[in-house]
Amino acid sequence: LRDEADSGRELGTFRFLCRASTDQRVLALCHAVIEDRELPRGLVVGKQDAFLAAAALLAASDPGAEAAFAALDTRFGGQDVGKERFLARAATPNAAAKQAHFDQYLQLEQPPEQWTQDSLAWFHWPRQAALTLPFLRPALERWQWVKANRRIFFMPAWLDGFVNGHSSAEALAIVDRFLAETTLDADVRQKLLQSRDGLARAVRIRSTFATPPRRP
Repeated sequence: LRDEADSGRELGTFRFLCRASTDQRVLALCHAVIEDRELPRGLVVGKQDAFLAAAALLAASDPGAEAAFAALDTRFGGQDVGKERFLARAATPNAAAKQAHFDQYLQLEQPPEQWTQDSLAWFHWPRQAALTLPFLRPALERWQWVKANRRIFFMPAWLDGFVNGHSSAEALAIVDRFLAETTLDADVRQKLLQSRDGLARAVRIRSTFATPPRRP
């Protein structure tokens, strides 16, 4: 993000960088956002983007990540930041935190259903596939609970979140094994097959570009 005339792309670029990069310049920008310091021209952030910056620090194991959350609690004191904190904490890069978040997803009352749905992309933060892959099969196996306890539009989000949170052949094999071994309701099977299509395309693309070109 250069200090030049507003392009209208500043906020979108910032959001992309938070997820895609752990470059020290990006992390420094995240600190500036959290501390409400002067930002590059055209970049105006709100509460959710401030917590996105905290999530980026957390996911990068930045030593100032916990202080960042404390700073945001002070900055937005008096405002309800429960959802923003819940989303950001889903990006915590360790197995115990992932398990705790997953366990919360399967509680009836808390967190609210929309929080769970919105947090799936944060749970599957970039470069955390090794941490989240163990939850793919358990998430698929809870399809009956999800169908019985969540609203109709939650199921596609649940399946998409866990299936397309990955792009590896290993994840595709887990989905295919589950499909082969499990008798699903027709509507759930169709939704899962739709999510599988996206994963299969990602695997094909990665395979194509990972293969070195043949020498003439």
